[in-house]
Amino acid sequence: MPVEFLNTPIRVHAKEGDLIELECVASGYPLPAIRWLRGGQLVVIGGRVSENEESSLLISNAVVEDAGVYTCEANNGVGRPKLREIGVEVLGKLSVSVEATNASYSVGSDALLKCGIHGDQRSNVELLWMKDGLGLPYDDRYIEDAERGELLIEDVVTTDAGNFTCVATRGADRVTASVSIEVQGT
Repeated sequence: MPVEFLNTPIRVHAKEGDLIELECVASGYPLPAIRWLRGGQLVVIGGRVSENEESSLLISNAVVEDAGVYTCEANNGVGRPKLREIGVEVLGKLSVSVEATNASYSVGSDALLKCGIHGDQRSNVELLWMKDGLGLPYDDRYIEDAERGELLIEDVVTTDAGNFTCVATRGADRVTASVSIEVQGT
C-alpha cells in the first residue's frame, strides 16, 4: 500500500530557546521509513537535534538559524517516496534600547527620544511610551511615531522632566527600556 501522510503540519512557529517538534505521521504497508532533509541535505541527528519513536524531528533550545524548510521523506518501497515540507519560523529574543538626543533640555527646545528594537520580526512589535510609569500626558506637544519608535516632545517645559520608558510587546513577550531627561530653565 503506498505511503499516505496523516496530520502533518505545514508551518511551525517557535521562539528562541523553545523545543521544536516536527511531526511527520505517515501510513502505508509496509510501514514507511521516515527521514528528514533540510535544503536537500539529510538532517544530521546529534547535539540539539534528535528523533523520537514516532519519527518526529526534535530540535531543542531553538535558535534563529534553525528556521527554514524541512522535508519529511516517507518511503516504504511501494511507489516513489512521498515528501512533505514543513516551514519553521523561529523568533529571536526581543529587546529594546532607548536614547535621548540630550540628557538635559532647555525650556522651549524640542526633545527627541528614540526606541531601538532588536531581534527578529520587528513588524509584529507594538510600541508604547510611558512617562514616570504612567501613560503619556494628553498633550499635543507629545508626538509619537510608533513606526520609527520615536517620541518628540515639542516646546519642552519643566514638567516634561522625568523618566521615559519604551514598552515593546510581541505576543506574550514584553520588554522595556528607559531614559531620564532633565529640563533646565524657567
